[in-house]
Amino acid sequence: MIALFFNKILKLSFFLTSKKKAVLSFLFLVFALQTSIAQNRSFSPNPTGERRIALVIGNKDYTGVSKLRNPINDAIDMTNSLKRLGFEVFTLKNADYRTFIDSLNIFTSQLRSSDVVLFYYSGHGVSYNNVNYLLPTDTKIRCLEQIESSGISLNRILVDIASKSVKNSFVFLDACRDFPHLMSCDASKRNITAPTGLVRPTNNPQGSMVVYATREGSTADDNINERNGMFTGTLLKYIEIPNIGIRSILDSTTAGVRTKTNYRQSPGRYDELEGDFYFLKTRTVISYDDVNKSIQEGEAAFEQKQYDDAFRYYFPHKEHTLFKSFNQGQLGFMYDMGFGVRQDYSEAMKWYLKAAEKGDARAEYNLGIFYERGLSNRQDYKKAAEWYLKAAEHHLADAQFNLGFLCEKGLGVAQNYREATEWYRKAAEQGDADAQVNLGFIYETAQGLPQDLKEAVKWYKKASDQGDAEGSYNFARLASNSLSSQELINLYTQAAKQGHIEAQLNLGYIYETSKGTLQNTSQAINWYQKAANQGHPIAQFNLAVMYDATKNGSNQNYDEAINWYQKAAKQGLPLAYYNLGIIYEYGKGVSKNSSLAKDYYKKAAKLGNDSAQKALGRFGMTW
Repeated sequence: MIALFFNKILKLSFFLTSKKKAVLSFLFLVFALQTSIAQNRSFSPNPTGERRIALVIGNKDYTGVSKLRNPINDAIDMTNSLKRLGFEVFTLKNADYRTFIDSLNIFTSQLRSSDVVLFYYSGHGVSYNNVNYLLPTDTKIRCLEQIESSGISLNRILVDIASKSVKNSFVFLDACRDFPHLMSCDASKRNITAPTGLVRPTNNPQGSMVVYATREGSTADDNINERNGMFTGTLLKYIEIPNIGIRSILDSTTAGVRTKTNYRQSPGRYDELEGDFYFLKTRTVISYDDVNKSIQEGEAAFEQKQYDDAFRYYFPHKEHTLFKSFNQGQLGFMYDMGFGVRQDYSEAMKWYLKAAEKGDARAEYNLGIFYERGLSNRQDYKKAAEWYLKAAEHHLADAQFNLGFLCEKGLGVAQNYREATEWYRKAAEQGDADAQVNLGFIYETAQGLPQDLKEAVKWYKKASDQGDAEGSYNFARLASNSLSSQELINLYTQAAKQGHIEAQLNLGYIYETSKGTLQNTSQAINWYQKAANQGHPIAQFNLAVMYDATKNGSNQNYDEAINWYQKAAKQGLPLAYYNLGIIYEYGKGVSKNSSLAKDYYKKAAKLGNDSAQKALGRFGMTW
């Protein structure tokens, strides 16, 4: 709309002097801004009666630097949200330098000391000489020194707002996108480049809060496959939740952004706010049906692991009578894990306790976890056992397993293998694979009970049938005499693919030593390699032998053999030292080196290797 007024002005002012044209343009801009604010005025939902005013800018279609995907959507959606929150909003889309500057001047001229002010910007931002600059769409920056004349200083915006002594001010910048590296205009200083992202703000006034999409010195995810940038899209989910303070809103936003980006992005907050601020504070009575619907939507979101949405639906109704015990437990879980909200163990424990007091088994179990791991500020196995017992008596398999473990190890309770066995059995009969494995282990090793290998195999097999790695490995190991080679391969493969190191070793051995079609050197090397990479000394040695052995033809590689022998030797494997001695004594892939050979033989002999002791005799040495 402003661009349209400018076009009309240029046509109407053909015979005016340039000075008069500038004045006329300014007057039309004032009129455009004031008209826009008047049109965007809406009734404030907050009871304080304070005046709220916002300037929202989205810059997407740049002409001199890379275009962005989401800023226009960000600006539109932020505008709509702020209007619903009682703000008078002036929105600029694709603001060039002149429009940006003039709009800021008009905007700040209208501020009063009683106002709540919000400035939102989505677009390119860059820092230079420890100053942050927001970039208009007509920016044409070729080198660093041009930033100052082409960009809008964040300091200038903060100072302008501070000069009006407003009640509260908020600056939200989704402006830390990846920006091409700029070098100095001076050829002699081409090693100087612009820093990544924005720098920490200065001049932020008392009563203000400045928020970046990501912390200083890093870049934000433009979230190109979604409607909004990562930060803005997440903030919009929380900003309209009633009766939640700005810091809690931003805690939830931060948690959401971190979760979605796997902690690659974490919003930066620079807080000079006095007290708290509520965008929407209401005492309006919400109907029973509306509360019930919101809670049900939260339950559905939680089930789908959409924790941002679950928290948003749950939070306003957390004290309502319709908020059931398992809802309280789920809210505790979100605080516990930092899903949809900032991780807060004290809040998690508070909600777990509320749910547990109503007999929620999962909350009782989670309280047991808190005490067992010391998340409640102190580790207390006795308390953990008490909560596990409550949940176990409510037939929760996880709690039955953990209680069995405490009984087996004597943690918080008297060590009692029979008691442990009974709790493991209860969990195992409910299909808990970990309990099935532990029950099998107790029967195999006769811990407090007579050994019963048949029972051990039965429980290992049940765990294996569920795809459990430990169950598959132990079933294959204990029942190997009654299983075919292919069955063994299948079981070990099931465990090995889940990273089970012993299964990987055994699988390598089967492929190496089998006869006929099952023998497979490349597969043997593959599985030995996986176990060796996890640090298994025997796998490292066997892998070295595979590379060392002449019979392996194209797989023979003395460099690799030496590498893996050395790794195994460092873990104290005598044969690895001995084989290194052989390599250097006879010059297998290396120059002969009697001195090195003797050193390796000595180390092997010291660890009790008979062959190494004999080898030293070839050098006229005795051990």
